[in-house]
Amino acid sequence: MPAHEARSYPSGLLIGAEWHDIRAHNLRHQDKDKSLQQVAIIASPALARDYARVAAMFDAGAATHEPDRVYAAALRRFMTAWR
Repeated sequence: MPAHEARSYPSGLLIGAEWHDIRAHNLRHQDKDKSLQQVAIIASPALARDYARVAAMFDAGAATHEPDRVYAAALRRFMTAWR
C-alpha cells in the first residue's frame, strides 16, 4: 500500500466501525423497514467529508457541524442552565 494511502487506512477502518454500530443501533431501535434518514457529523471539514461520503452510501442525509462551534454552543447552553 502506498504511504499516502496508509495514512487514511486506519481512519477508514474507524469510520466503517462507527457506521456499523450506527446501523446496528438504528435497526434495534426503529422499525426494520425504516432506514437511517439523517445524521449529525461533528468533525473537521476533511473528516466530515469522509463521514458524509459514507452517509450517502447508506442514503442518509448528513448535517455537518464544526467542533469548535458545537463546543461553544454547548458551553452557552450549560451556562444559561446554571443561571
